[in-house]
Amino acid sequence: MDQHQYVISIVNQVLSNHDLPLVDTQSQAISLQDQHNRFWMIEFDSHSDLLLIHTPLHSDSLVDAEVADILLACLHLNTQTSLMQGAWIGATQGDDQLYLCAQQSIESLTSMSLQNMITRLISLASDVENQLEQMLHFGGRV
Repeated sequence: MDQHQYVISIVNQVLSNHDLPLVDTQSQAISLQDQHNRFWMIEFDSHSDLLLIHTPLHSDSLVDAEVADILLACLHLNTQTSLMQGAWIGATQGDDQLYLCAQQSIESLTSMSLQNMITRLISLASDVENQLEQMLHFGGRV
């Protein structure tokens, strides 16, 4: 079984235990939608042994905040290891979107490890959005 088929089989095992629809498997990416209607991308490259999982972060404060304040808040959160638990906030230039990101070794990937990671990230996404909201509400002070 090649890497793509292996990852798809693990994702399908996780999905069979939950009511999470598999949205897309066209390429080296899989799109999932959780019970809160949040979309998650699971991406992997045939030249890498890492799985990348990410979802957009949403906060009303992000619309009105200064870029410098947003970056300071993200940098602060990225240093909070007990909160982030190995995840990080990334940003894209093209659409000015913030993402909660995490990675997992494909070699050690099991349906249980992926399920635990997704469950943890679903909770973490809400916590990070709340933290961003609080920090940006107070003018970006961290």
